[in-house]
Amino acid sequence: MSLFRKLNTKAEPEINTGFGVNSADYGGRFVNKNGVPNIEKKGISFFKKISLYHALLHLPGWQFYSGIFIFFIAINLCFAVVYNLI
Repeated sequence: MSLFRKLNTKAEPEINTGFGVNSADYGGRFVNKNGVPNIEKKGISFFKKISLYHALLHLPGWQFYSGIFIFFIAINLCFAVVYNLI
């Protein structure tokens, strides 16, 4: 149990989570009224800000499924070409 003794005992917990009753007291909303998060990522390079997972979540259903279908067809065509060359 020596792992728990190495914790910083001088650290103070963050009480302000931004989800209080009155958002004006906390500096604004965490989540806007339309459900979009009100968070900015600062100090991160451009490529680290981009998340493939979140990009796929925000795609319409037909684009997501057609992307999966096209990827499936492309992989199968690659294997078919390799098979025919062998």
